[in-house]
Amino acid sequence: MPVAMNDLLKLSRAELDTLFAASPPGPIPNGDAKGLAIPEPGSEHAPALANLARRLWQGKTFDAQRKMLRNQVGLFGVKAIAADVYEGPSLFDGKPCIVLDYAKRSVIAEPVRDEIRLIAPLTYLGRIYWNGEYAGYFALHLEDMAAEQWRRRFRALLALVIGIPLIIAILLAMRFLPYRPVNYVDIEDQFKYGSTGGERNFGLPYWIWKAMPVVFADKLPKNGGAGWEAFGFVYENDEHGRKRDLPVGMMRGRDMGIDRVFLNCAACHSTTVREAADKPPKVYVAMPAARFDIGAFQNFLSEVAVDARFRANVIVPEIERQSGGLGLLDRYVVYPIAVSIMQAQLLTIRDRFVGVDGTTWGTGRVDTWNAAKAGVNFVLHELPMKERIGAADLPSIWNQRKRKHRSDGQSMQLHWTGNNDQVNERNLSAAFGTGATPSNVDHAVIDRLQEWLLDAAPPPFPFPIDRAKADRGAAVYGQYCANCHGKSGQDFTGQYVGFVTPIEVVGTDRAHYDSYTYEVATAQNMNYAGTKYRFTHFRKTAGYANAPLDGIWLRAPYLHNGSVPTLRDLLEPPASRPKTFYRGDDVLDRDKVGFRSDVPMAYGRKFDFFDTSTVTRGNGGHLWGTTLPPADKDAIVEYMKTF
Repeated sequence: MPVAMNDLLKLSRAELDTLFAASPPGPIPNGDAKGLAIPEPGSEHAPALANLARRLWQGKTFDAQRKMLRNQVGLFGVKAIAADVYEGPSLFDGKPCIVLDYAKRSVIAEPVRDEIRLIAPLTYLGRIYWNGEYAGYFALHLEDMAAEQWRRRFRALLALVIGIPLIIAILLAMRFLPYRPVNYVDIEDQFKYGSTGGERNFGLPYWIWKAMPVVFADKLPKNGGAGWEAFGFVYENDEHGRKRDLPVGMMRGRDMGIDRVFLNCAACHSTTVREAADKPPKVYVAMPAARFDIGAFQNFLSEVAVDARFRANVIVPEIERQSGGLGLLDRYVVYPIAVSIMQAQLLTIRDRFVGVDGTTWGTGRVDTWNAAKAGVNFVLHELPMKERIGAADLPSIWNQRKRKHRSDGQSMQLHWTGNNDQVNERNLSAAFGTGATPSNVDHAVIDRLQEWLLDAAPPPFPFPIDRAKADRGAAVYGQYCANCHGKSGQDFTGQYVGFVTPIEVVGTDRAHYDSYTYEVATAQNMNYAGTKYRFTHFRKTAGYANAPLDGIWLRAPYLHNGSVPTLRDLLEPPASRPKTFYRGDDVLDRDKVGFRSDVPMAYGRKFDFFDTSTVTRGNGGHLWGTTLPPADKDAIVEYMKTF
């Protein structure tokens, strides 16, 4: 007959039944009894189940004089769940046994009845019944459990002291340490919404981003646009027809325990286009962001950073309202800290741009070089004024593979000033605008986008083209334009395509050219120092680059500074070009080619008034084709619709 209780785990139910039947009831126990649960007698799982049960139930404490007991429950052996103890007939075989009856003493265990018999000195085997039906076996061994209980309590307390902080640390690490960028399988979705890694550096906490246009509504541009749309951000609908929560050009990633958002490539290289005023807008990518006022956006962030309302006690309640409520950790720790950190970041950016007024840039334009100067720690307000004003139009970025070659076998000179001829450097340089610095840029994502842009082509002109007229225009274009801009929208061959034309020859507004200096080029070539990505090809040039004209119908307004509203206007002498017009409308001008520019307001939004007599906005120069007969000019425009 087994004596050690653990040996009972090896016996089958039939063997335990035999043992129980052959054993006497013994006396009513008194004192502590160590317990062993035997829920599945003889099974291979019995030891594991017994160990698990020991965490919940350690045994019983008997009071023979009062004929009652209490169970020892939990890690600390708390005495609870009482039962009456008496001798009576067994439900198993009708013979005497010690009955443990919970019916009158415990609401929780009222259906339970235990029966025990003495199987060895100080050791009892017990049967469990639930509403009179067999439910399992257990064993008890009478012993002084005080020492063991203290050991258990010490181990449990030690586990709590170590375990609870460890669990908290693990949970906090799981929330705050992983970086989870949001990326997409579809390459156009990746371009429009995917991460470049930059949100880790300059990312605005998502819920603060959502709260800002509400808290600081008085600082939004007064153009009729709602919320972030006032800056020209474009929102698409998702697959369910609902407005997306982020606009095109805004990426998202989870960093430091919160979702963070910031501009990605599409912010500057996508916009909407309407084929007519009564047609719905359609988003096109890799074209200039003709509606986005990045200068106003930058100015807004700068102004709110010094606003007295940029405080947790103002912003966090708005976050709670929009989010439906925050947890205690977010409400009292995470977002108050996030507000402070974000304000500090915005103040740093504000200080970097002292001396540069982004409100003068206008819709669809950006002062690229002063942003670059700020990035390499130039003190902008100490520079000469002509180096602090250089706003130019945002460019298209299609067909980058074809821009790797020109007539002399070298790469084309890129950017408006032709200051770099390497597509890879151009793209990494542009990625700075998304917050992607050498320390956090996601090269795999940038490489994926770059591979797509190598052959991404502009869409075709959406209206009928007069083919006979276009053929006539091709001949005139070939004589006056092709040498500098390529034979067509897909054939970039031409003697001077991708070369720089001296500023004195091209004659266009020179502010953007003057803003970029030898010192800036030298500083830019230090970017990515110590890595294989180090920049080495930035240089100061003599003027503006001759660019291919692929997708030219989507690249209005024209010239490097966006100072001429349509292609047809560009073929007129400067004195005959529009002196003022409106920028920001997305309705195509199908005849003159460009966007509608004579309407001050549409769709509830005011457009940006553009005055070509103001600094950086001159519409002079580029006289090629201006002396042609009107019919030839019209034919050239018709041909360029095929680009």
